[in-house]
Amino acid sequence: MILPANLSKTFLLNNRPDDVDEVFWLSGCYHIIHTITQLSFDKKYSNGKPGSYVRVYSDLLKIICGNSYKRIFIANLIELRIIECDGIYSKVKHESFGYRLTKRFRGQPYKNRTIKDSGIKNAILRHREEKLIELKERIRPIADVARWSIDKKLEINKEEAFEYLESYRYRMFKEIAKRNLKPKYREEEITFVNTRYFKAKYQVETWGNSPRITVDEAGGRLYTPVTSLMSPLRHFLTYNGESLVSFDLKNSQPLHFIMFLNPHFWKKGVSGWTLERLDKDIYDYYLSKEGTSPLIMFHRIAAMYAGKGLQFPNFRFLVKNGKLYEFICQRFFDKFQHTDNKIRFNTRNKTKGEVLKLMYFNPRERYSSSHPSFKEFKKIFPVEAAVMSLLKKRDYKDFSVLLQKIEARILLHEVCREVYDLSPDIPLFTVHDSIITTERYASVLEEVLLKKYTGILGFSPQLKREPLNSQAAEMERMKYVKSKIDQADIEVTQNQLITTGMFPFLKCEHWDIDIVIGKMIEPKLHDLGEIPRVPNIKIPKKYNR
Repeated sequence: MILPANLSKTFLLNNRPDDVDEVFWLSGCYHIIHTITQLSFDKKYSNGKPGSYVRVYSDLLKIICGNSYKRIFIANLIELRIIECDGIYSKVKHESFGYRLTKRFRGQPYKNRTIKDSGIKNAILRHREEKLIELKERIRPIADVARWSIDKKLEINKEEAFEYLESYRYRMFKEIAKRNLKPKYREEEITFVNTRYFKAKYQVETWGNSPRITVDEAGGRLYTPVTSLMSPLRHFLTYNGESLVSFDLKNSQPLHFIMFLNPHFWKKGVSGWTLERLDKDIYDYYLSKEGTSPLIMFHRIAAMYAGKGLQFPNFRFLVKNGKLYEFICQRFFDKFQHTDNKIRFNTRNKTKGEVLKLMYFNPRERYSSSHPSFKEFKKIFPVEAAVMSLLKKRDYKDFSVLLQKIEARILLHEVCREVYDLSPDIPLFTVHDSIITTERYASVLEEVLLKKYTGILGFSPQLKREPLNSQAAEMERMKYVKSKIDQADIEVTQNQLITTGMFPFLKCEHWDIDIVIGKMIEPKLHDLGEIPRVPNIKIPKKYNR
């Protein structure tokens, strides 16, 4: 069991309820704390954010710790301030309470503990066997790619990885120190950094020990040790001693969203990529609730916004050329420059995160920070915004699940399968919208990727080819540190933003996006519609560093 190192056995024993057996008490506490910790390691449950609440299903806790788990363990662990609960659950959506370790136990090194209670141990082993049977069925269709992630030949250079982590933590602390934060906020950001650091360090230390893989039941995504690894640490991976190469799809979520803008996608009873074939339950919902076919609904949306603003051919143009985030970066920074939202759109990295938020946010959440940005997005791309809203009508999560299904089916079921058919000896490692292979097979993978996407979308996607090695990791270190400083939600005042100057790429690097797009447009592309000119913006001196 994985536990924070500063949680001592003595502390738990000294606070054991009088009517609970000592071994049973320790074993139950270890299991619950381990479950919360392990789920926080998995991006599937934590969204990759340190300190996030993770859903721990009550039925599972009952199976392992007995029907009185809440009274004996949960209540006492909360009272002892070891864990805390968000108090949010939903019977309708089958969502359990969220739990996380308290601040005292976050951002700590990890240690292993052994469960000694025979009842809890046997229950855990039985549950694992049952889940393994279910996993085998879900993983069978993609076994040709899943097998590589648990191959012992996939190794990590631990020495270099540890050196990188030490440098990462040092630089993060250095950047935090440059900001004039109140002690409370500084402490929170230090905890944020330490949580990421010790999680990554533990993953490196235990690399290759019983690797876990899972397949998401909803979207079909594959989760492996490679997907949960801190992204810069993938630079220190090798397969059978060979260096690796990663291929990332630029604008991947908007790229897959383009399929929703094709009328064929909404048709009934046809072959190819359609909503009905992708998720029949969602398709049937619209067919029954709306009293008309989804295709007619789509045509109504297109007709309603015809001629208003930028229509989806222009959205398609921007995505096709990998310039959507740059375009929105400029437009939104200009729109929000006199509001508190301006720092959310002053770099491409931040803009990308904000675009994904506005795509997936819950429109029924009254105080969501994505409402203003989605409203602006709707002015520029009314058809796209209307389609997103439509697909959230039953449940706002439907839209993200559909995009995950498209991503998983293209990359896992089609691209990886074709590579396997060419040669079953080509190693492949997926990280959702990117695929990794060895250097000698990189050209093969690139050709298959371009061929598959061209056949589905009608154009070649923009691919980022990146060698995974220590030199590349060093080159990207500052950019990664900057992105994680942003993720930590540090309160940066306008004056601090002016005076820091620690990152040469802090300003939005896309002020001339109208010029860039103008150079890209060719006469033969007139059928896409005219791209409205974006007015030139004078770069404020405070950002022109």
